[in-house]
Formats: sequence, structure tokens, C-alpha cells
Amino acid sequence: NISIEYKNNLTKKDCTYNDGRFGNIDLSRVGLKQGIPAFRHVPKDLYFYSYNPCYAFSEEPPCTDVAIFEKNGSAYYNLGMNSIVSWSITVDGKVTLVYSVLNRQTIVNLECRDEID
Repeated sequence: NISIEYKNNLTKKDCTYNDGRFGNIDLSRVGLKQGIPAFRHVPKDLYFYSYNPCYAFSEEPPCTDVAIFEKNGSAYYNLGMNSIVSWSITVDGKVTLVYSVLNRQTIVNLECRDEID
């Protein structure tokens, strides 16, 4: 399950996060390696988002080798690359990834579940 919103500026490039309180978080098993996003065309408001942690994928230009992009009608916007991502975790264990590209920043809130969506 992903939740998307915008915010402002950070960096890190990794697929794992090690936290002394909560242990390791490894997204390499969530992302798909075949060049397609694990989360494809997820609707939010009037837009669609595709997201693949860890492994780049491509759709229409300019969305090549991206982690996340937005589709608005026939327009595509690169919202982040896996090489520029920052992790944060709150005291109650909420994990957030922040992707930065050009003048945009995209926040992905992670949620652990036992079932597969």
C-alpha cells in the first residue's frame, strides 16, 4: 500500500534501512526487477502514479530509469530516481521515503502488511 504526497529536499541511495529500534527494512523484495513497476498506475485524484522501489523502470519519456512517476492525461512526469532517496522513521515506526528530482520532492509512506495487494 502506498501513499503519496509532496515535501522538500534530502538524499540517500539504498534499498535497505537499518534502524536500531525496528531492525532492517529491505525493499529489494518489493521492487520488481523486470523493468516494470511493482505499483502500476495507482489512481490519486486526477493522476496516476507508478512506483518501483530499488529497481528502475521506464514508461514514456521523460520517465526512463525512474523509481516513481506521475501520469496526467498524456503527460508523464519523473518524480524520483532510486539513486536519490532519503529514508526516515518516526519513534512509532512509520517509515517514509523521500525522492527528489529537479524542483519536485515525492514522499512515499510505507505500510507493512501480511497480505499482498
